[in-house]
Amino acid sequence: FFFFFFPSLEPMAEAADGASEAPEWVCDADVDGCMACKKQFKLTRRRHHCRGCGGLFCDDCSSKRRELPPAFNLKGKQRVCDDCFFRLQQASIEENPDLHPAKPNYDDVHKKLVEELKPFVSIPDEEWKKRASNKHASIHTKKLETSSILSVKSVAVVPCPLDKTWRVYCDKDLWKNWQPDMKECRTLEEWEAPVPDCSHKVLKREALYVLLNVPVVDNRDVVIYSCMLEGTLHDPDNARARSIISCSITHPLAPGIKGVVRAEVTMSVTEFVERDVEDGVHTHITSVLHTDPKGLVPPMVVNQGLSRGCDQVKDMVKFMMKYEA
Repeated sequence: FFFFFFPSLEPMAEAADGASEAPEWVCDADVDGCMACKKQFKLTRRRHHCRGCGGLFCDDCSSKRRELPPAFNLKGKQRVCDDCFFRLQQASIEENPDLHPAKPNYDDVHKKLVEELKPFVSIPDEEWKKRASNKHASIHTKKLETSSILSVKSVAVVPCPLDKTWRVYCDKDLWKNWQPDMKECRTLEEWEAPVPDCSHKVLKREALYVLLNVPVVDNRDVVIYSCMLEGTLHDPDNARARSIISCSITHPLAPGIKGVVRAEVTMSVTEFVERDVEDGVHTHITSVLHTDPKGLVPPMVVNQGLSRGCDQVKDMVKFMMKYEA
């Protein structure tokens, strides 16, 4: 699966872009944990002040640098928290829109993505090579003729009805229970507008920024268009199914970050299908992904990622089984 964990972020102070002077810094003694991810500070997790709002954050939640308004009297790029980084980026877009890339035509992106995904999800199971498996999940790969990069397919069976499985999966605050490698994920936009001439009922559309911790090599980030649909790609009228499709886009709110490689999600789909079994109902989750990590990624890291991904799917299934709202 292509996992997303959305931390619950609360505004720390007045937005840096609208401040007339530098904020007062939060006192070190008043906060014992990061004001974003809530992790406790310790010897190996130092505290840092955001120069934009004055809050205290861990390095993961304040690793970005931005120039601040002249009223702050700080020259050069300064350490800011993730919230302030995007606020400042939004302010820069509003002040100088011609200096930033335009938003994509989301309807065109959606239609092209669906066209590319339909043959992708129709590849027979026997053409996928199993690379890792456990009691609850399996990971498979396949090399497409049009790319030198392996595509990845994951399959899981959750002994729960679709309603519960979907509800848990869509509660992004719960992702931290099975996805430890997500450093940041942010909704840049979200809307429910239907796609013209689309046979699927659209549940939600989003533009997302995701930052991933990758061992050995530089961290990766992606900016994606994501859409939740009723039914599957080939059966939009299936009332016992849901789908999530996604692909990379360019977005003015998410510029490149120094030291982070911008990866590309060529296409991705995760389908949830409820099926009757002897002891009740199960939900089958199948995810198919083709992504380009960009840059050199050692085979060891790829193999570890496949095995780790299989374990994370298992953890997701086990969490869904025991979760009670």
